Amino acid sequence: MLDRYPVQMRNSKLSRRLLDWLEDRTGNIETPASSAWPQVLGSVALFAFLVQAATGILLALNYAPAPVAAYDSVRHIMTHVTAGRLLRALHHWGASLMIVVVVLHFVQTFVWGAYKKPREAAWIGGVVLLLLTLAFGLTGSLLPWDNRAYWGTVAITRLLSANETPIGARTFTRFYLAHVQILPALTALLIAWHVYLARRRSVTPVPVLVLKNTVAIFAWFAVLMGMAILTRLPLGHMADPADLIYVARPEWYFLFLFQFLKGLDGPLKAVAAVIFPALAIVALILVPFIDRGRMKAARRRWGAIGLTALAAIFWSGLTARAIVTTPQSREMDMSLIQPWQEISAGNLASIGLFRKARCGGCHVLGKSAAAPDLTLAPSPRPARWLEDHIKSKIDSPGALTGDQAKMLAAFVAERGAQAVDAWQNAPQNAVEGALIYQANDCGSCHKLNGIGDELGPALNGVGERHDRSWIEQHFADPPKYSPDSIMPAFQFKPDEVKLLTDYLVAIPR
Repeated sequence: MLDRYPVQMRNSKLSRRLLDWLEDRTGNIETPASSAWPQVLGSVALFAFLVQAATGILLALNYAPAPVAAYDSVRHIMTHVTAGRLLRALHHWGASLMIVVVVLHFVQTFVWGAYKKPREAAWIGGVVLLLLTLAFGLTGSLLPWDNRAYWGTVAITRLLSANETPIGARTFTRFYLAHVQILPALTALLIAWHVYLARRRSVTPVPVLVLKNTVAIFAWFAVLMGMAILTRLPLGHMADPADLIYVARPEWYFLFLFQFLKGLDGPLKAVAAVIFPALAIVALILVPFIDRGRMKAARRRWGAIGLTALAAIFWSGLTARAIVTTPQSREMDMSLIQPWQEISAGNLASIGLFRKARCGGCHVLGKSAAAPDLTLAPSPRPARWLEDHIKSKIDSPGALTGDQAKMLAAFVAERGAQAVDAWQNAPQNAVEGALIYQANDCGSCHKLNGIGDELGPALNGVGERHDRSWIEQHFADPPKYSPDSIMPAFQFKPDEVKLLTDYLVAIPR
């Protein structure tokens, strides 16, 4: 077998000893057919990597690798690209399931003792692949550039480096390059080497492996597709380094480390953040050189089973504690935001006036009918003409006041693209809520979607700051809930409170 090495290397005594060691350590224990089912985890991990590569390439076709543009491009992918929401979900959940499979494969190898001589090199390669898989998760989690991505990355990077510097464009670029160029190349090369070592001199019948690998891969992909379809993957607000009230938490696979280090303070925390992961990595690498005993059946490896159980209890306990102590977020899913939620209350109320006056009987939106389609372009008519025309065409006298007719005329003449979409698609309860908002002149004190005064707090995102019952009761008794408030009490009817609250909690910040 040494004939494959250059003659000069084989003639040197030192080189020959090194080559003998390498040849001995890159062999393979003959794998009994009874272990074929556990072996499918390696094939599933390889398939998971290929799925991540394929979905990542498709996402990259519409992704803009710059902080602000990244967020806009992810939102575009989820709202405008065909199957974009599914594609992002496949990549996101595929990353989690890939980590699960890689860890299970690693645990199976440890419990079975498949790291023993002469498979030390394959084991060490597996340790590096595990670290690369976690590095994929770390670098990729930042790329959506929403608050969850930003603050989750801040949480784990500060734990590992004790660096308080905010994440900016340079860090983002480094993470992106690592995620799409460096890590895939390293992982592909190491996988090829790892698979070669794992399959060398294996005696398990190939048809048996192919059948069982196919079944396992199909099951894994079915779980992935189910998660992508049935589990909502939100996109929060754009990353805001000044949002100090956001509760930072890393991705679930780093929660155990976050929770472990959270209980430490001062220099001990900084030391533990570096020493604990480093010792764990070194210990894993040294496992084959520490455990030199003879091979045993997995069911008789009580030491390995016990260590694995302790590690599982440690990981699951800390992870569960981190999840339980994390407050529930009210942050809205910005990928579900519709244009009617982003236009001014006046524009949305004008849509309500259009419907109230039954203007759609002649002006059919999106179609040519008895009167012009007002969605095609703003009306070129003078404002005064539009007001008189609206008043003259109203079926029931008094349906619109003079001020309402003026507001509707201004909307018809000046509306933008978002308002046109809202004109056609805004739900009626939101429109009625905007009418109540305008009728009570809420804009004279509050700013909403950029319009209004600033005597009171801006109402964008009020549903994220307060729960629904607080908002409803605040209308009736403002000083009780805001002691310094000068807002007068409003005695709304129950249905008006519901409509107005529905509207306000739907407006993103």
